[in-house]
Amino acid sequence: MTNRKTLAACLAVGMSAAVVAGSGARAEGRPLQQELRIPYGDLDIADASDQDRLKLRVMQGARALCRSGGPQAVEVWKAEKACFSRALAQGYAQADALFAGEPKGTVVIGAIVISGR
Repeated sequence: MTNRKTLAACLAVGMSAAVVAGSGARAEGRPLQQELRIPYGDLDIADASDQDRLKLRVMQGARALCRSGGPQAVEVWKAEKACFSRALAQGYAQADALFAGEPKGTVVIGAIVISGR
């Protein structure tokens, strides 16, 4: 997925993407290294349904960050799957810490930050 498509996908789910390294091309089939900020300021994190909404945003963000869609070579698919798994695990860990009242890592005020690295 190009930076332009990634940004469009992120904006569609209420997120903002920031490219932190790389050019417009993928290196050896690996996704660009990016971070994605997932806002939660509009959610009541004490409410179970809003917790589910935040986890859905994390999953959608990880997908937008790491997956390019369409047919892939096996190596590209594996790299994108690994990126997705890392980003999802980061986001879920931060969300769970936030729900428990113990923000850790890169949780920032009003947003969770995930990366595929």
